Amino acid sequence: MIVRASNTKSKPKSVDIGVPQGSLLGPALWNIFVDDMPENTAKLVKYADDTTAYVKIKKCNSSALQKCADEIAEWSSKNELTLNTGKTKSMTLNLKTPPTT
Repeated sequence: MIVRASNTKSKPKSVDIGVPQGSLLGPALWNIFVDDMPENTAKLVKYADDTTAYVKIKKCNSSALQKCADEIAEWSSKNELTLNTGKTKSMTLNLKTPPTT
């Protein structure tokens, strides 16, 4: 691979694995690779190198969320991928209107 900035080129370097960051094929290849990620307990939205899981939880029971996380972790391990737990976040939305007093 060679990097070019303006009129300057780097020395050639070999790329042993992966898809170069910023390549046009990167997002498409990622979507193909994660196509079989399990969607048993969640609705998954996959784009580029990110995956978002939507889990409906009733009555503050987080077991469905944990089950989803476990399924994704197991799938990742089987596919030799490492989850970036530093970028893993959860967000709770309450779509019900609180009672008025």
